[in-house]
Order: sequence, then C-alpha cells, then structure tokens
Amino acid sequence: MIKRTLCLLLSLLLMLGCLSACGSEPQAAPAEKTDSEIQKAIELGFVPDSLQKDYDAQISYAEYCSVLDSFVSLMFP
Repeated sequence: MIKRTLCLLLSLLLMLGCLSACGSEPQAAPAEKTDSEIQKAIELGFVPDSLQKDYDAQISYAEYCSVLDSFVSLMFP
C-alpha cells in the first residue's frame, strides 16, 4: 500500500512539473526522444484525442484529470 501511494504521489509530482512547464521556454530535449515519449503515452491511452492535435495548447483541468484517470486506471486496475 505504501509503494502504491508513493508511486501515485511521484506520478502526480511529475505531471504537475510537466504542467508548470507549459508556456515556458522549451527545454533542450532531443525531438526524437520527446516524440517517442508522446507516442508511448498515446499508445498507453494516456492522451485523449482532443490533446493529440495541438501540443502547444494549454491543458485544461478536465483534460489533466482525464490523463491522470487514465494513468491511475492502467496502474491500479
């Protein structure tokens, strides 16, 4: 139970870090690494169709909850 809670908290922190980076200057990450991470998230079902069209658009709270719900459902069925 503690491991699951820590995993969930870590994932929340990582997702919040990603959200806080929205609107800031892009980091110097290789494009192919970013593309592969996005493709993996899409394959796993984390990214809703509405978010797959424009990666520069600001994510809404409802969309964030949808991504988080998909993640939690996959990790803890």
